[in-house]
Amino acid sequence: MNLVRWAAPSLLLTLGVVGCDRAQTESATTATATATSTAVAVVDVDDPQACTPCHAAVVAEWKESQHSRAHESRDPIFAGMRKLRMKHEGADVANKCALCHYPRDAQRQRPEVAQRGMACSSCHLASALHPEKGPGAKALTWSTQNVMAGPHDLAADASPAHGTGPAPDFMKDGSSLCLACHDATKNPQGVAACTTGFEWKEGQGDSCVSCHMPTVEGPSGAVASRPKQHRSHAFHGPHRAWYQKDADFLKSAVKMTSALDDDAVVVRLENVSQHGFPSGFPGRMVVVVAKALDEKGSVVWESAPNGPMADTPGAVLFKKYVDDEGNVVPAPLATKLEADTRLKTGETREIRLAGVPLGATSVQVQLLYLLLPPPLAKKIGVEGPEGKPKVIETLNLAP
Repeated sequence: MNLVRWAAPSLLLTLGVVGCDRAQTESATTATATATSTAVAVVDVDDPQACTPCHAAVVAEWKESQHSRAHESRDPIFAGMRKLRMKHEGADVANKCALCHYPRDAQRQRPEVAQRGMACSSCHLASALHPEKGPGAKALTWSTQNVMAGPHDLAADASPAHGTGPAPDFMKDGSSLCLACHDATKNPQGVAACTTGFEWKEGQGDSCVSCHMPTVEGPSGAVASRPKQHRSHAFHGPHRAWYQKDADFLKSAVKMTSALDDDAVVVRLENVSQHGFPSGFPGRMVVVVAKALDEKGSVVWESAPNGPMADTPGAVLFKKYVDDEGNVVPAPLATKLEADTRLKTGETREIRLAGVPLGATSVQVQLLYLLLPPPLAKKIGVEGPEGKPKVIETLNLAP
């Protein structure tokens, strides 16, 4: 479905980028779990299927999450951007990608583990967190005694299948462990790429898990100590709108209202998330488009007939990176972030789309989310739905 026509392909082709080297944090957050259990696991802690008998609900949720698709064999966007970045920066960059995309096999020695992406052991086997050392596998120390930890304290030897013990502080706070991979990145020239952690810290909002791991009804599995509710391990994020056909999570990040003012549509966007909108992967974009219909339902006006970048650039929320000559380039090659039109945490903005004809009988306003621009999707070989816009919300107005 071609929801919008895209202009300036040379610009859009370079907007999406893969994550870069993680920025050094100003202050280190180091915490170590002191577990008293020394049990040797009788299950393969790196195989989520082995967790199912006791933790079936959360394993099922994880299977529908983007964490389970973190390997390049399951995520076409990551695969395409990884290949593109390796072409420009060398093959060694793949090792940097592995630090977060499959940290339990960051050295790429166990392909069966790597293909599981961010699985149970990536987080629950962690015994210490040292963010000053780098992202993902560099920041994490995993238990050598197979102690599986969570955000709640457990008695030693509570499980016959693996070690147990007290909850480390970096799991209790609901954000520190997430920021091991989702904090911030810089390119080799020192230009910020991913900035979710910085944005969240500026907002001083709720924890990461409060939104991305909402409380759901039912136990987490057969051994749950809290039988009525648990934190969802579906790890809600933008990709859910594509893989699970569920745009509610994206819709919850922004409030949109619209009204007609003479010949213009005035759209009001309020970022109610705890970070910028859109955030994460720097190639993500959000676009506001509108069209007017006559009494027969025929389109008599569009806000961006030549594409939003050409006709309504103020209605596009994105990051623009350039090189020393001012050419738009992917973030890893940039020497400057020339523009950042995304909504800041807590920001409210009005977008005016003028030109609605007098004869229109209805006006439709849509908020579109893109994991990456369609021209870039074509360039890196993303031919599936991930390369197409997804409608977050639709509003209908009557003149």
